[in-house]
Amino acid sequence: MRLRVGIAGYGLAGRYFHAPLLKGCGFEVAAIQTRNPERIAHALSDFPNTTVVATIEELVAQQLDLVVVASANVVHAEHAIAAIKAGIPVDKQ
Repeated sequence: MRLRVGIAGYGLAGRYFHAPLLKGCGFEVAAIQTRNPERIAHALSDFPNTTVVATIEELVAQQLDLVVVASANVVHAEHAIAAIKAGIPVDKQ
């Protein structure tokens, strides 16, 4: 069974660093959180079976084993705290 991971933020760090590393390590990128239309298109192109959500609340509701926080600094701590409060381990970069 592959672990299900969610990525909060799909910009430079999320798309080009974390996503390939997670995929290469055998994780299932089950959900990605972004509101940006271009990044939504990238997420669905890179991971056609993923769920794309707009908010951190929607992300932590996806029955995940891990959340990788790759969002902007202004919401970074907020996203990490939301995942921790939902009982999901967090990797903050």
